[in-house]
Amino acid sequence: MAKKRQQRKRTDKSKYKSRFCPQETYITAAQFIIEIVCSNKARADKKELPYLFWDLPEWSKIWLTQLRGVHKLLKTYREDAIIRVLQDPKNSRVYSVYAPWLPPLFKKEHDRLMNIDKELEAQKAELTKHNVNISVGNKVRNTRISGRLGSLSEIDDE
Repeated sequence: MAKKRQQRKRTDKSKYKSRFCPQETYITAAQFIIEIVCSNKARADKKELPYLFWDLPEWSKIWLTQLRGVHKLLKTYREDAIIRVLQDPKNSRVYSVYAPWLPPLFKKEHDRLMNIDKELEAQKAELTKHNVNISVGNKVRNTRISGRLGSLSEIDDE
């Protein structure tokens, strides 16, 4: 597995920095989530995870088992929702993504983040379209300002 985890630059897929690689390496959401879970388990067992711990026989089986579960979760929930739930101090005793009480937490956080995204999109749409009355001399024009730079377009009154 070490070959898959060689130093990687930050990309759209590999955007999380690994704590367990000797060089600055960016990893996928699935790998990052498993690092959180394994880190929690190591803390509970009063062990310290070394660099490249997934190559050790003790951790490789756990890594692969969790990987299957994480990929399943990522098909249903947003990666940031899963990460937020697992990084919450209340969930510091999560040692497996298969815990039966986790999916409702993931769903709740997923829905919350989706609602925030919808609100932001609505605010963005509201900010990009404004109707303004511009008076030039004796004429009043109803004009729509749109876009960040405020391009103007005339609106026909019907």
